[in-house]
Amino acid sequence: MEQRFREVFKILSVGEATSPTILAVSGGIDSVVMAYLFQASEIPFSIVHCNFQLRDEESDIDEKFVVDLGEEMEAEVMVKRFETEKYAIDNGVSIQMAARDLRYEWFNELATKNDSKVAIAHHANDVAETMLYNLTKGTGLAGLHGIAEDDGIFIRPMLWAKKEEIEDFARDNGIDWRDDSSNESEKYMRNIIRKKVVPELERVNPAFISTNLRNAARIKDAERFVQHSINQLAIAEEKDGHIYIKKDALFRLPGSRSVLYQLINDYGFSYDQVISIEKSQERVGAIFITKNWILNIDRDYLIISKSEGNPIERLVHLEEHLIDLEEITLKAEVKNADGYSIKYDNQVAALDLEKLNFPLLVRNWQQGDSFSPLGMQGKKKVSDFLIDEKVPVNLKRKILVLISGNEVVWVVGHRISEHFKITPQTKEVYQATRVSV
Repeated sequence: MEQRFREVFKILSVGEATSPTILAVSGGIDSVVMAYLFQASEIPFSIVHCNFQLRDEESDIDEKFVVDLGEEMEAEVMVKRFETEKYAIDNGVSIQMAARDLRYEWFNELATKNDSKVAIAHHANDVAETMLYNLTKGTGLAGLHGIAEDDGIFIRPMLWAKKEEIEDFARDNGIDWRDDSSNESEKYMRNIIRKKVVPELERVNPAFISTNLRNAARIKDAERFVQHSINQLAIAEEKDGHIYIKKDALFRLPGSRSVLYQLINDYGFSYDQVISIEKSQERVGAIFITKNWILNIDRDYLIISKSEGNPIERLVHLEEHLIDLEEITLKAEVKNADGYSIKYDNQVAALDLEKLNFPLLVRNWQQGDSFSPLGMQGKKKVSDFLIDEKVPVNLKRKILVLISGNEVVWVVGHRISEHFKITPQTKEVYQATRVSV
C-alpha cells in the first residue's frame, strides 16, 4: 500500500506548491491512515482539524486525538472550531452542507496563504457513494464520475484504495483512530447508501467498488471529450466579465440541453432551469437566477452576469490616472486640445476639461438620471437611452455614469453628454477610457 501511495502522490500536482502538504485529519481511520502513509513516505506535511462542535464531548475528544497524533508525528497541527449549526440556520442549508462549506473555505484560505496543497482522504468507496448519491438526486457528467483526484488546491491521493484495504493497513500496523458515531446514523443519505445500497450492489457484482472506479475514469474521459468539443464550437465567449452564449448556434445543436447544461452548470444553474431556458429562448428579457449569477435571455445571446455586488460610488480627482471600479478600470489623461484626434469609440470619453467640476463622481446609474446624449439638443432619461441602446436587462444593473456637479457627463461605455464635448474653443481634453479588468 505504501508503494502504491508513493506512486500516486508523484503523479499529483504537488510540485507546484512550495510548502508542506496540508492534511485534513478528522481522527477517523481514513485520514489517520493517510497521515501515516505521508509519514512513512517521508513527505513533509502539516495537519489541520475541524471541530464542528456537533457531538459535544465526542467532538472535543476527536480534537485532542488529532493534536496528540500531530505531536507524535512531530507535525504542526492547526485546529479551528466552527459554529456549524448557526451557519446552517443563517444560510438555510443542511448541517452536512454547512460543515462542507466551512471546512473548504478554511482549507482554501490555508492553501492560498501557505502556497500549499490540501490532501483529503477520500477513497474508492467514497467515489461509489458519491456517484450513487448524485445519480439519485440528479446530475450531469461531472456528478457521474464522482470525486476528482486533483482539482488544483485539493488532492486526494487515496482514491485508488478500497475501504477494506485501509482497514487492513490500520490493523496490520497497529494504528489507532476515532469512530464518528454520526457515520452510523441513517438520517444522512450517504450513510443509507453506504450501509444498505452498496452491499446489495456487491451481491450483484462482488467487485462493484473496483468496477465503479473504472467506470468513473471512463466517464471522466467522456466529460473531457464533451467539454473539448463544446469549446471547439466557439458558441460562448467571455467579455467584460459577462458570458455570452450564441442562441442560434446553441439551439441548432442536437442535444442542445446537455450542451447548455455543460456551459452553465458551473454557475449554479440546474437542469430544470436549462429546460425552462430552452422553452423561453424567444422571451427577450426573461431572467433566471442562481445564488451568485443571473442569466438574461437577450435577442441574440444568453448572457450570464454576476449578481449585483455593492453599489459603486467613488469620487474621481483630477490628479488620478487609474480609477479601479471592481469589474472595470477607468484610465484618465489630460491632453492638449491642439492636434487632438477624437476617437470614435464608446469606450473613450473626450471631454472639455474647463467645463468639468472636480472631483467628479462615478456611480451606478439611478432612476431619474437624465442627460443630453451627444448629437441631441434635448434631454433624455438614462433609462430610456439604455432601452434605445438595447442594453440587456442584467447588464443595465452594471451601467455606470460619470457626474460633474449634478450633471451626467458620460454614460460609461456608451455616450458622452452634448454639453461636455470638445469644441474648437477647447484648450485641454480630459480623456477617460473604460478598460476591462
